[in-house]
Amino acid sequence: MPHRREAFCFAKPDLRQKAPDTMPQDPMVQLALFTQAVEALGGQRVTARTLGVDERDLRARLSGEEDLDTGILRDIAKALIDHADRCRKIERKLSPAFSENLTAIQAERFGNPG
Repeated sequence: MPHRREAFCFAKPDLRQKAPDTMPQDPMVQLALFTQAVEALGGQRVTARTLGVDERDLRARLSGEEDLDTGILRDIAKALIDHADRCRKIERKLSPAFSENLTAIQAERFGNPG
């Protein structure tokens, strides 16, 4: 029996439809969150490079001069996820909670604090 590969497709959300119990995002709240995201990614220059946009375009969005479209929101959300994944991997290799991350001297001290 041949192996059957199934394709998974994710439909784009219908942005015109809202769940009855949700409210739309306030534009000022969304802009504040976008600003926090830019800072979390390392600032305007790094974020512009990461997103593949001109710094002036990013500044215009941060100032509210230009609207935040769903494309830029999707891109910054992906960048945040990628950044968080990298941070988690680094943390896993640095955290002293895992004995394999300790040097020999650190492990000795950890075993005999004092």
